[in-house]
Amino acid sequence: SWWVADRRERRTVVHSTAEEAAASLPEGLVAALRNGTCVLFAGPRLSRMAGWPDEATFLRTVVTETEARDVVETTVLFTGVVDRELRERIQKAASGTKGVRIHRALGALPFSAVVTAGHDLALEGVFSKIVVLTPEDPNLRERLGKGERFLLKIHGDPRISKKKLTMTPRQFEATLEDARFEEFWKALFARQTVLFAGFEPEEIEEYARRQLRLSANRTASHYAIVRAKATFEKEKSYWKDEYNTVLIPVDGNNEELAATELLDALGLAAAGSRVVGAEKEVTRLQMLKLKDIGPFRDLEVDFDKDWTILLGDNGVGKSTILRAVAIAMAGRDSAPYADRLIRSG
Repeated sequence: SWWVADRRERRTVVHSTAEEAAASLPEGLVAALRNGTCVLFAGPRLSRMAGWPDEATFLRTVVTETEARDVVETTVLFTGVVDRELRERIQKAASGTKGVRIHRALGALPFSAVVTAGHDLALEGVFSKIVVLTPEDPNLRERLGKGERFLLKIHGDPRISKKKLTMTPRQFEATLEDARFEEFWKALFARQTVLFAGFEPEEIEEYARRQLRLSANRTASHYAIVRAKATFEKEKSYWKDEYNTVLIPVDGNNEELAATELLDALGLAAAGSRVVGAEKEVTRLQMLKLKDIGPFRDLEVDFDKDWTILLGDNGVGKSTILRAVAIAMAGRDSAPYADRLIRSG
């Protein structure tokens, strides 16, 4: 992590030098974003952050309400056979979802395509100029090969899907029985670098275990942003050895904020804000002046020639200072991120 939290004193220490921040970002992931070969695979946790209920709660509610009106049998719902009632309820639940800060951070990244395991509309809101597809599309592999940018809803979309919708990884397995879609699914993991976000590691395995194993011998890795746990180091080794996938940990107690900050840093790096290794002659940042940026109305910071440590409680603006420096160094490439720092009110 490019920030270090001291929970005992509830404060964060951040170094002003950008080398530490850059070093924490996997070079292969940054390169894939720059080269236009990185696909986002969004998981159910991102959907829940947007306001979508967890699947068990959603299905339990549908079953209870429909059984009360004798509309459809419980077994029909859980086998994934979708009738008009369930289709309408998925649409209604989706209409109440909205992207939050983490979705906007994802939307600013130059993904070549987006795959989502959710029925919510949060990603459609941030990837506004992108075509929405479902597994029924017969030309998915061709679209991938041509480099077309799309948002694939792997469980279907009630607005455009003619076949049944699915809700769970087990139901999604039936989709892979379609030969054309299976070929696309294999090609996706073989040709692209996949960034998983919003998944637990075991959920990733449910969706793509076979495809990850088939692509494990390729040179480039896949990546997954996951909540840090006590067993992280063991999981990290397992995923690298078994699936050639690098796990990137974020603070599980504040997942949305931690993941968003990581994505913001990744976006700046992908836009060209890179830290070059020290040379004989180095231009150093001596002073920073902020006016109406983040929490600061007017701030001047003088930097030491070796180290400057920013010390303060959470939320006082340490990360804002670093982002302001990065945006200034990146120039026009940082335009999509700059507006977020402007002070309002």
